[in-house]
Amino acid sequence: MRMKLALVLAITAGCLPTTQFHCETDNDCARSGASGTCEGVGFCSFADSDCSEGRRFGDFSGSYSNTCVGSTGSDGGMDAIDAPPDVPEPRACFGGTGAYGICFDPGPSGTVNLTGTLDTDTDPRCVDTPTEWTTAAQAGACFVTGKTVDITSTLAVTGSRMLVIAGRTINVTGVLDVASHRGGTKGPSSPAAACAAFPTSPAASGGGAGASFMTAGGNGGLGDGGALAGTAAAADAAGPLLLRPGCTGQSGAAGGAGAAGSGGGAVYLAADTLTITGTINASGAGAASSTNTAGGSGGGSGGMIALRATTITMNGRVVANGGGGASGTNNAAGNTGADPTPAQPTVPAAGGSATAGAGAGGAGAAGTTAAAPGSAASMNNRSGGGGGGASGYIEVSIAPTGTGSFSPAPQIR
Repeated sequence: MRMKLALVLAITAGCLPTTQFHCETDNDCARSGASGTCEGVGFCSFADSDCSEGRRFGDFSGSYSNTCVGSTGSDGGMDAIDAPPDVPEPRACFGGTGAYGICFDPGPSGTVNLTGTLDTDTDPRCVDTPTEWTTAAQAGACFVTGKTVDITSTLAVTGSRMLVIAGRTINVTGVLDVASHRGGTKGPSSPAAACAAFPTSPAASGGGAGASFMTAGGNGGLGDGGALAGTAAAADAAGPLLLRPGCTGQSGAAGGAGAAGSGGGAVYLAADTLTITGTINASGAGAASSTNTAGGSGGGSGGMIALRATTITMNGRVVANGGGGASGTNNAAGNTGADPTPAQPTVPAAGGSATAGAGAGGAGAAGTTAAAPGSAASMNNRSGGGGGGASGYIEVSIAPTGTGSFSPAPQIR
């Protein structure tokens, strides 16, 4: 593999050349057959028992050359320390190899506190897209970086691009909200271009199906006289290879059908150390109510959350649940499907309740509970309920430590 990094010769008038070698991974560090470590400042260190941390920077490490890593060593010299938070590293890479590996040159610096709102299309904190992201054929994203990134209150994210946050340390003590909300905002990049078509469309007064993702959405309920209901698309059981948001539910039949629930958004957190004591929410939205004898619409599926770090400490909640389907109608307005509640990650979002012979909406998927179908109409001039939305996808690079809750359960990749 071609080395991505090279020796940099800096020559100034009247001075001898100074040679520096910036590393990207441990594989870039070798000396006389011995392997080394690529430290956070982008220089190689090698084993040295005279240093308190057991490692010393090599000859080509700029101002760190031949100094110990960590605290003062037995050689009595001042040891190298990481660059101060406000000084960019020469180069910093996150996410390992493959489709999620990204590098920034220079590396991120400073402490960034993300609160309020963030539009992935217009926010000035979005930096240039890393070459590796484009090469991997990942969809468009807003990249926000900092040596330390803190989310201390609620950060509500919208926009047509996905969100990627990268830093040496990321702390989520507040709420990172990339969910979609009934009658409100859509999560970033929702819906996914990869969403499969619904195999069957509802007819007359039939209910629409919930959106599918990692599991299948709930089918719609039959309408008056057995009117055809919508059926959900097949689940993506293998899981996505690239970052993507969730899918939108199916509209109920006939005019007056309420808006189907939108799918949750997509977010990727890449760090050395990731700590979550708050909430990350990428859930789908519940469906809006229908009117007249229109069928209830389906709930949206959860979106996608990808977490990659050397250390993941999880004592909060990471949620990508499905939204509830709306009920059918009885010549008046039906009832809405609920949005998932992140504080209750394994409790399904309720479907709209049935009234006077109309079909109830199906609950969304949560935890190990699959999305429920909408109920059929049981009286004339009534319509079927919409199906619940499916669960989204949560991917982690290593098994997290801590006592927090995931819904659905994360996949290690």
